[in-house]
Amino acid sequence: MINPIIYETTTSSAAAASQYPALPSEHGKYEHPFRLALPPLPPGYAELPPALLAASISRGSLDRLTVKNIGQFPFDDFLALTDEEVRAYAEDHVTSLYLQDALRADFRNASQVSRVVDRLVPLFLPLSFHSIGNYVSQAVLEVSDMATFEQLLNTQILKGRALFDLCIHPHGTRVIQRLISEANVRYGGSNQLPLLGAIRVCSRELAIDANGCYVLLKILDVMAQSGWLLECLLDWFIEISCSQWGVITAKKVIERCPAVDRVEMMPDMQQHYPNGPGWTEHPVVVGRYTSRLLDIFVSDFVVMARHQYGNYAVQHILQSPSLSGSTRGCNALAEVSRVLSTSIVTLSKDKYSSNCVELLLVRGPSAFARNFAKELLTDRRLEELLWDTYGNYVLQKLLIVMKNRGLPEFGELVKNLKPAIHAILKTKKNHAGNDCSGGHSGNSVAGRNYRVAKKLVAKFPELYEGFSKSRGPKSDMYLPDIGQTEVDDGSRYAGGFTATSTPSWEAACRNDGYSRPESPNKVHEVNQDGNLDMSCGVTRGSSDGLVSAGG
Repeated sequence: MINPIIYETTTSSAAAASQYPALPSEHGKYEHPFRLALPPLPPGYAELPPALLAASISRGSLDRLTVKNIGQFPFDDFLALTDEEVRAYAEDHVTSLYLQDALRADFRNASQVSRVVDRLVPLFLPLSFHSIGNYVSQAVLEVSDMATFEQLLNTQILKGRALFDLCIHPHGTRVIQRLISEANVRYGGSNQLPLLGAIRVCSRELAIDANGCYVLLKILDVMAQSGWLLECLLDWFIEISCSQWGVITAKKVIERCPAVDRVEMMPDMQQHYPNGPGWTEHPVVVGRYTSRLLDIFVSDFVVMARHQYGNYAVQHILQSPSLSGSTRGCNALAEVSRVLSTSIVTLSKDKYSSNCVELLLVRGPSAFARNFAKELLTDRRLEELLWDTYGNYVLQKLLIVMKNRGLPEFGELVKNLKPAIHAILKTKKNHAGNDCSGGHSGNSVAGRNYRVAKKLVAKFPELYEGFSKSRGPKSDMYLPDIGQTEVDDGSRYAGGFTATSTPSWEAACRNDGYSRPESPNKVHEVNQDGNLDMSCGVTRGSSDGLVSAGG
């Protein structure tokens, strides 16, 4: 049997997604005896209670225990029930609430609560798998003394496959999440627990499970010393990110890597560890976990960006404060920009990776946008991207970024786009019909291209110049079916995030630092040897308006 405390990390190859085994098609109950080396759970534990159980208990036996007055739970009558009656009482949707209130009430006699807990301990596992009884099991974990708490751990939860089956069960996972929160408080946040060792053994299976992933999320949310779990998940980060449920775990890993690095390098910050979801508001420290995450981001950007789930992980990394607010993150962005220089047009035309390219244009250096524009102008691929189903959104984002940053290539792009835009507007009646907003003509390729042209002209009035000089000045321009054109400065964009809402890449990398009024916290660099580098006074940037445009 595998020692639950020992976990041997298998070196994963992240060269290509095809090197990983196929993910399970169904995220139900896993059967991995060959991987977990755990004996099967005793019969009856992981199964829902039989329907005949509740029917065999007379309704009168439950009604006589109903609490009619507040604060008068019939302890003596409850203790006189048989085991089957106690289980039926805890699984009933009405009496279960009375039982939970009786356990959690502050004015209850401690000895009375202890006696009720003693009656519920033998039924802990069966109740944990029940849709209603699991709430009673959670209450037992909260109010039980330390001896009873450890008894439940050692004799029931850590026995056989009980822990794994609870984690992947839709109701049992709630009990394990409550157990993790209680254990973190009772043991002072220690990571040297048999419970955590058992979770570590099956962390890969839990990460891609629909219910098990939330157990890992709970650990990363409440335990400051969770670096052991980050190591396991980073070993399989590509496989986890390319899973429907694993991408949820991957996004939490991205959020918590800087937080755990901060706790390891600044122990006094452990009390400020985030006890909930989302980004932390404390100083970002780039340590060993964040550095390893950035290495994966650079080496496997294309593999994840072109995957239907992995692209969400890439977008989450691009929005990470550790990427835009640190020298190491800026270097990673520059390296990705250099690697993608030869395949940027292909990625822009892909359904999933086009979202990542849009965000990379906003968060990346201006040199990346300029090189992208030069490639479109040199290879005459501008029109190819313009009329592509997904590429036209990337082109719109490129124009917005270049216009707001005042890059000289913006004028060249507009000049080369005008002929194609004017041609589709002039031939509108021949190709798209009189009404492009509906009917078969509006759904044709020509109709779709006409709608793209209208959007571009509305956002960039420069594209309309020279189309019809007889219509007067630019302020009086009129296009059929869209009315007067908008004078858009590029500060807003219906596609999601904006270029002006994100701190520029150059400002984030200046030696004197970058500051935003609402984010005064400093970002510290940590070398691999564990020493703080205070020379970089970069302030964490805000990602206001950044929205993941999932494929």
